[in-house]
Amino acid sequence: MIERAVSEPVFVVGMNGSGTSMMLDSLGRHPDLFAVPHETLMMPYIIAQADRFGDLNIDKNFRAYWRFAIDQMPVLRRIYAGKKPELPEDWRAQPRSVAGVFEGILGFLAAAQNKKRWCEKTPDHVQHIDMLSRIFPGARFIHMIRDGREVACSITRRQKRRPELIIYRWKKLVEMGQTAGSKLGDRYMELKYEELTRDPQARMAEVCEFLRLEFSEQVLQSRMPQNPDRKRLAAGELGAIRRNTLKWPEYFDVGTVLRLESIGGRMLSQLGYRIESTVGDCEPSGFQKQLWRAVDFIRYHTELKKTSQKYDSWLKILGKMLFSFKEYRSKRF
Repeated sequence: MIERAVSEPVFVVGMNGSGTSMMLDSLGRHPDLFAVPHETLMMPYIIAQADRFGDLNIDKNFRAYWRFAIDQMPVLRRIYAGKKPELPEDWRAQPRSVAGVFEGILGFLAAAQNKKRWCEKTPDHVQHIDMLSRIFPGARFIHMIRDGREVACSITRRQKRRPELIIYRWKKLVEMGQTAGSKLGDRYMELKYEELTRDPQARMAEVCEFLRLEFSEQVLQSRMPQNPDRKRLAAGELGAIRRNTLKWPEYFDVGTVLRLESIGGRMLSQLGYRIESTVGDCEPSGFQKQLWRAVDFIRYHTELKKTSQKYDSWLKILGKMLFSFKEYRSKRF
């Protein structure tokens, strides 16, 4: 029988494009940490539905909720080569709680690789630190933060999203993460992407200390999203974490930078980033934000159909859109 991982999970959170993937990849190389290889995405939704199943001390209810959690996490099908995992033989030994279900699923994967704890990265979970910290009282949270203009540049280049909406969302998620994290004391850590890549040895040593892990040189390695050779990256080749050059000053024109800083300038300044034009904190109108979201949503899924063999029909695109809508219900921004 596989001995389960202890209930001290690690959550890596933050705005998309802030280095969360690199952090998870590096942490997963630690001898004691299992990195869930894909975002779980639906964890807040699954937690919110727990009351539907009644008293989890009743075997039938606990088993039904466990199967529901499996059904709602596509990550598991990817891990298990397209199949849904079965309940392990010792499922009755798990604590009869929401956390017990996730520990049974993810803790089993960790223990199968002889890892003591599991580490999960879904950037949007920065919106749910309060909930996750209650469900997992032993959990620790690493909040990755990066210059919002660089985040906007990265996502705009890759996904053709509206940069003003990106930096607005960046500002709100940073605020939410900091507010929730301030209540957690030593269970919460903020780490700037720029500081990590400038001095990875020192910063990753601090991360290991925060997680109460012995430092391992292996965490200084990553498949590095900033690796310029994409073929080597796709092949899983490792490299040392290294400093990345700023791209937003060349990518955005003066007018776009002004608009970005009029929305996120104050937060950029508070975080210590250099401002080019204005320390602004304006709030786009509700109509403007909805319009930006609608246009981005349509553009993203249209491009998905053009470029992805997996989503080669509008029926498959519709299925992904419905999944995205369900996931979106658990988000504020």
